[in-house]
Amino acid sequence: MVVTVATCERGRAALAGCSGVRAVPLEEAAPAHAEVLWRRAGTTGPEIAAALSRARAARWVHTDTAGVDDLPLPELAARRVVLTKTSAYTDAVAEWIVTAVLVAAKGTPAYADASRDGRWEPGVGAPRLVSGTCALIVGDGAISQAAASVLTAMGATVTPVGSRSPSGWDALLPGTDWLVLACPLTERTHHLISAAVLGALPVGAWLVNAARGEVVDERALATALDSGHLGGAVLDTFSVEPLPADSPLWGRPNVVVTPHDAWRASGAGRRQVADFLDQLHRYRTGRPLHRTVDTAAGY
Repeated sequence: MVVTVATCERGRAALAGCSGVRAVPLEEAAPAHAEVLWRRAGTTGPEIAAALSRARAARWVHTDTAGVDDLPLPELAARRVVLTKTSAYTDAVAEWIVTAVLVAAKGTPAYADASRDGRWEPGVGAPRLVSGTCALIVGDGAISQAAASVLTAMGATVTPVGSRSPSGWDALLPGTDWLVLACPLTERTHHLISAAVLGALPVGAWLVNAARGEVVDERALATALDSGHLGGAVLDTFSVEPLPADSPLWGRPNVVVTPHDAWRASGAGRRQVADFLDQLHRYRTGRPLHRTVDTAAGY
């Protein structure tokens, strides 16, 4: 049995020499007979949508991205094409979340500013223990679970909640020190973190966003930061990327901006390939695929 996989040039290079696999260009008419589409990082959602419209024999799409919100989910659902996503970023993003909480707790931005300016200011970052604090993690997938296990081991009380309406967890907000976002972007989670949610947090709480930028109402976030209600934020994703130069989130001493890099770690590409090859072996041998996405629900 030969499986035809449509993918980008990097994907075809990774599949070179694989027995029983025929790799074809994603961007050409060749995917018409491809039953598998492999979306590597750097391939856009519209490119996958265009390839899918040609690949009438497609049965499975695998993406090397953590998010799936830019993929043609309605068409995948209507055609009953299976969608899976990689596990290559789980550890990297979970570690980023833990690092973000530590950066906030230990006052790292203030110490970094003092170091850069040559100032010796003991206590300038007002450091605190993570132990004894409370983290609310919005999202209950593998990344959330991995981050929760580490924060729990550090002595924090961690409550993971699904990406449903805050009415299910609003009672927890007044006791939350770290509001951590690791949920998918769907119609239900767009601007989930609103002015009301931010206002319900205690004074000094921090927001940590490893989800999509659109999960947060950035205007409401800027207002909450201006008022001094929030202690600060560590943000990896934004509604518009790159973050525009005139964004009110730039230049704040209590806001750390990383350029959608939470997933990035040495060896990520190798892990993506190994993950896809494992999935491909399962597909070829008729076994269930891992990490399937509910294309109707969007995650």
